[in-house]
Amino acid sequence: MAKTEAREKIPASLWLLLLVVGSAYMTSRYDFQLSTLTIPQFQASLGMSDQQAAFMTGLVKLGAIPAIFMVFWADKIGRKPVFLWSIIGFSIAAVIASRAQSANALLLGLFLTRLFAMIGELLAIVLIAEAAPPKSRAYMLGILAICGTLGDATAIISYGALGDMKDSWRLLYLLGAIPAVLVIFWRKALKESDAFVAATAEHKAHHQSMNPFHGLKANWKTMAGICLVLFLFWIPVSPALSLLSKHLQSDVGWTQAGVSTLQMGAGMMGFVGNSVGGYLSDRIGRKIVGGGGILLTGLGLAGVYFFASTPFIAGFYAVALLGWFATLVATRAITTESFATEARATATGTAEIAASSAAFAGNVLVAQLIPLAGNTGNAILWLTPIVVLCFCAFLFLKETKGRAMT
Repeated sequence: MAKTEAREKIPASLWLLLLVVGSAYMTSRYDFQLSTLTIPQFQASLGMSDQQAAFMTGLVKLGAIPAIFMVFWADKIGRKPVFLWSIIGFSIAAVIASRAQSANALLLGLFLTRLFAMIGELLAIVLIAEAAPPKSRAYMLGILAICGTLGDATAIISYGALGDMKDSWRLLYLLGAIPAVLVIFWRKALKESDAFVAATAEHKAHHQSMNPFHGLKANWKTMAGICLVLFLFWIPVSPALSLLSKHLQSDVGWTQAGVSTLQMGAGMMGFVGNSVGGYLSDRIGRKIVGGGGILLTGLGLAGVYFFASTPFIAGFYAVALLGWFATLVATRAITTESFATEARATATGTAEIAASSAAFAGNVLVAQLIPLAGNTGNAILWLTPIVVLCFCAFLFLKETKGRAMT
C-alpha cells in the first residue's frame, strides 16, 4: 500500500512524450560533449593556442544566454512551436560549424548550436515536468537526463571511431544536423502541454494575457537563490568538464582512444546518477540529493585533476559524474516546481542564464590562470573550493518534493 501511495502510475502518453523530447535532449548533449572532446582537433586544424581555445569554449557557453528570449515565448505562445523551431535552428547551426574555415566562423557555428540546443533542452525539461505526476516528477526528469547521457555516449563513440581522421570534427558536427529530418515526426507526435493550455484558458477567462515576468517577480527570492546556486556550481564545474579532454591529452599524455574509453566507462555512472538521483529525490527530497550531489561533484573533479594515475582519474571521474547528474535532477525539479505555469519556462531559462554566465566566467578564469598555475589542470584545481560555497547557498533553497504544478 505504501509503495502505491509513493508513486502514481506513469501514463503511456508520458512515455511517448519522453521519447519525443528525449531525442532532442540527446542531440543537445551530443553537441555539448562534442564541443569538449574535439578541442584539440579544431585547435590543430585552425591554429589556435590553449588560451584561445579556453576563451572560445567560454564564449560558446554564452550561447545559452540568448535562449532566454526565445524560451520566454514558450510561456506566451506555447511550448510546442518554440521547441520545434529550436531543432531546425540547431541543425542549421551544426552545418555552419562543420564548414567553418576560421576561428571566428567556428565560434559562430558553435555559439548558435549551443543557443538552439539549449532552447530545446530547457523546453524538454519543462514539458516533462508539467506532464509528470508530482511524486514521480524527479524520476522522470532523471530518465530524461539519461537520454542526454545517450547523447554523450553517441558523441564519445563517434569521436573514438573517427577521431584519428583528418578534420574528423567537421563530420562529427555535420551529423548533428540529422534532427532536422525528425521534426516531420515530432510535429505530429508532440502535443502542447496540458498545463500551458489550462493556464492560457484560465487567463483568457479573466481577460488577462500570460505574463511570465509577473510570475518571476512574485517569487524573486527563490529565483535569486537558484541562480546563485547554479552560478557557484558552474564556475568550477564547467571548465573542469569542458577542458578534461584537453587536460588528459596535453597535461597527462593520454591518447584520444584513452579519453574515449574513460568517458564511456565512467559515463555509465550517468545512468545511475540520473535514475537513482531522480528516484531518491522523489523519496527523501530534492535538498538531500542535490546537496550530496554538489559535494560529490566537487570531490570527484578535484581528484580527476589532482591525480595522474589512470585508476584514480577513472574512479574520481565516476564519482564526479554521479554527483553531477544527481545535482542536475534535483535543481531542475526545484526550479520547475517553484514557479507557476505562466513563468515556468522563463524561470528555467533564467536559471540557465546564471549557469551559462558562470560557465563563461569559469572558462575565462581558467584561461587567465593557466600562465600562473602552469597548466590547465592546476588552474581548474584553484577553482574547485567554490563548490563549498555552492553547497552552503543550496541549503537555503526550499524543499519542493511532491509539490503540484499550478
